[in-house]
This record gives sequence, C-alpha cells and structure tokens, in this order.
Amino acid sequence: PRPPPSSNRRQRQMCIRDRRMNTNLEDETREHESKSSGYKWIVFGVMFAIMGIVLGANWMVMPVLFTQMSETTGIALSTFQTIWALIPLAGILVCLPAGLLADKFGVYWVIGTSLILCTVFGSMRGLFSSYAGIAAATFLWGGSSYVFMVNYPKVIGQWFPPNQLAAINGLVMAAYSIGAAVGMSISGTMISAAVGGWQNTYHFWAALTGLCTVLWFLLVKERRDAASDMGKSQEAIAAEASIGSMSMVANIMKVRDSWYLIAIFSLLMGGWIGITGLFPSMMEQLGWPRADANNSMAVATVAMIVGCAVIPTLSDWIGRRRWIFSVSMILCGLATVLMFLSVKTPGNSMLWVFLTVLGFMAGAMPIILAIPVELKAIGIGLAGTAVGLMNMGSNITGFLFPLAGMSMLKMEPIWSGLLFGGVGFVLAGLLALMLTETGAKATSKS
Repeated sequence: PRPPPSSNRRQRQMCIRDRRMNTNLEDETREHESKSSGYKWIVFGVMFAIMGIVLGANWMVMPVLFTQMSETTGIALSTFQTIWALIPLAGILVCLPAGLLADKFGVYWVIGTSLILCTVFGSMRGLFSSYAGIAAATFLWGGSSYVFMVNYPKVIGQWFPPNQLAAINGLVMAAYSIGAAVGMSISGTMISAAVGGWQNTYHFWAALTGLCTVLWFLLVKERRDAASDMGKSQEAIAAEASIGSMSMVANIMKVRDSWYLIAIFSLLMGGWIGITGLFPSMMEQLGWPRADANNSMAVATVAMIVGCAVIPTLSDWIGRRRWIFSVSMILCGLATVLMFLSVKTPGNSMLWVFLTVLGFMAGAMPIILAIPVELKAIGIGLAGTAVGLMNMGSNITGFLFPLAGMSMLKMEPIWSGLLFGGVGFVLAGLLALMLTETGAKATSKS
C-alpha cells in the first residue's frame, strides 16, 4: 500500500532540514578552518619571537658578558664559567614537571607563568654582584626557560596540520640560533656600551622578555580540541587529562618508541653540546688564530639556521621522517670525525667545509620533536610529558659528554670526535631507523 501523502511530505521536509543542517555544519567547519589557517601564523610569530629573544639571546648573552662581570666584581673568570653548567642542571630538574603540568592543565598558563618568571629572574641576573646571587638567579632563569623549550612542540601540534609539523618546528628552532647569534654579537659591545654595562644589558633583555610575555597572553590561545585532529576521540582525550602525573609517565614509557626518542635526543644533543663547548678552545690550543676559533661555531650555527628551514620542510614534503633524520645524523657524525682530524693542521681549509656540513645536517633535529605529537600512542595530549623526558635525558648527556670529551682531548683529539660524532650522532641516526614511521605518506597508507 502507498504511504499517505502527508507522510511523504513529512519525509521530504526532514530531508531538506537535514541537508540544511549539514550545509550549516560544513560552513561552520570551513569558517573555523579558515580562521585557524590565518591565526596559526600569529601563534607562529609569537613563538618565533619567544624562542629567539627569551631563549636564544638571553641564554647566549652570558658568555660574552663573563669578562666584564669578572672585571667589575673581582671574581675570577673561571668561577663565572661554572655558572654555565647550572642551566642544564636546572633543565634536568624542571623538564619532566614542565611537560606534566602542560599536559594536565594546558600550555597557556604553564608557558605564560614561566615567561613571567623568565622576565623576573632574567633581570635578577643584573641585580647581584656576588657569585652566589648571580648563580641563583641564573639557575632559576634556566629552569623557567626550559618550560617553553619542552612545550613549544605541543603548541605547534595544536595549531598546525601534520604535513607542516616538522617545518614549523624547524623554523622555531632556527629562531633560537638567530637570537643566539644576535645576542652574542651585540650584547658585549653595542648594547653594553649603550645601556651602561653588563648589569643593564641583562635588564635590557629582560625587558624584551616581558614584551614577549605580553604578546603571549594577548595573542595566543589554548586549543582544547586539537588532539581530535590527530585521530583521538574526545573520550580518550578526557581520559588522558584525568589521570595522575605518574600514570602519564607510565603510559608513555609503555610505548616502545618513547625509549628510542629519549635515547636519540639525548645522544644527538650530547654530541652537539660537546662540540660547541669544546671545539673553539681546542682550535686555539692546537695553534689556530683566535678569530678562527671564535668563528668556527658561528659558521656551524649559520649553516644550522639554513638546515632547520630546509631539511624538516623536505621531510614534510616527502612525507617521511625516519630515513631523512637518520641520514642527516650519520652525515653529522662523519663531518664531526673529519673535523677532529682536520683541526690538527692549522689553516686547513677543509675544516670550514666540515663545519658547514655539520651545521646544515644538524638542522634535521626538529624532526625528532615532531614525532611525539604524531605518534597515536602519545599525541598532543601527552606530548609535553614525552618531550620533557627527552629534554631531561639530553641535559644529562649535555653535562656528561663535555666532561668525557675534555678527558679524551688530553689523549688525542680524534677520540673526542669519535665520542661526539660516532656515539652521539651516528648512533642516534641508527636508532632512528627503529622508530615507527609517522610521516604523512606512511600514515595515509595505513
């Protein structure tokens, strides 16, 4: 029997209403995506400024001011140089809690509070004339600065799609090198002369940190639904947010890739910190001009800025992570060994080629910070804790590798090269082959 006309009319009306609702929903989705598309670049700009000014310039301003600080306070230069070790020591203590807090309560207030503390403690470095006061302020500043270092990949994961994660991580990390280069080049001379000494130089950079803090609070928002973009249900996101801190750590350590990520990041950062800390002084001891020794790491840093922009972007474009990162780290290791061989002959022009290769290939480092966000077992919800564990490990090796390298230099420079290049970079590259591929091509096939 045919349905009554009224029933057909009702069904047609319901179909039309459903189509309108779907159309409205699609319009809202497109509107949200278009807003996010423009807004994410505002987030990127703020994070670029924070990484360059708050971390890069504020961190690397210290070594170029140590001589002035020693002259005005009467404290030995070697005593001030021990302050340098307090920053990674603070990182060992702070990295894991920083990631846990961001995963538990969100990045907006956790990073915002840390930026306020960076402003206060950064300025306090210029308030004291005693070693104890400067050391305490530096330790507190170092701990506060690591909060952003740990959690910036989580912010990137909230606002950028998977096919841009490595490239944006690379550009933000490049900001650190740019800020460090600017801070080292002008703080001890131009800025110090303009503001009246090393104490006011610290206040100057603290004021710029305060400006970055204001930009963070005014322009950056927390995106709570970002984890759903990575394939997680709202129920899973809520469950992650409700568990305790130790349960978060336990959940991450159950993931096989977490162990590889911690080992890889620890090894490569141990190698990089060891080279940047020891290589210039070793060049002087072997008879190279002081200007060449000072420029050695500047060459590597400039090459790294270019590498950070190129290699992660290439990884996003190809849609692969493991092989690009692995090959880059192995080439870093080979360049390091060749550097330590060629440095024994003062004036050897090939040294500058190997320094350039090292810096450029080290630009692959940001790729490893994109992987925790992309792994389904970790994702944006637990990325802060995961990257916190990775940074904690890297601060331990960043403390131990230079000590071991100094001991090996007394025997033969090549042994330090094998430690930093072979154990640091090459082993990190080989371990990367054990990671789950999280690139866009691999995930689209699965």
